[in-house]
Amino acid sequence: MIMLEPGVGEIIRAMIAEGKVELPLRIQLHFSGCINPTLYLCADSIREADLIHEIDELTFVMDPETFRHVGEVTIACVDDRGKKGFVLSPSDPERRGNMFSMSTLKIRSTFSG
Repeated sequence: MIMLEPGVGEIIRAMIAEGKVELPLRIQLHFSGCINPTLYLCADSIREADLIHEIDELTFVMDPETFRHVGEVTIACVDDRGKKGFVLSPSDPERRGNMFSMSTLKIRSTFSG
């Protein structure tokens, strides 16, 4: 369900150790205006229907509907001119090219408080 490019797990675990993010991490679709949806990564709680995937000592969750649309997701790191974050993309090139733009997103927590 989830593939991590080299170094991604280590970076996320460091962010957790620094208290910048909590587990589990949710992969979801993000809609913005009339552009194609992008994939979004955020800390969230596990919901009853979620698909749960553990990889590299990390827990990722995705709702079944998102998985049905995007399939397996690859997460890579980006550090481009001071902008650090993650690029999430469907592993299947047809889904990536026709339906989704890749999105560079920093992990943010959806927890309040």
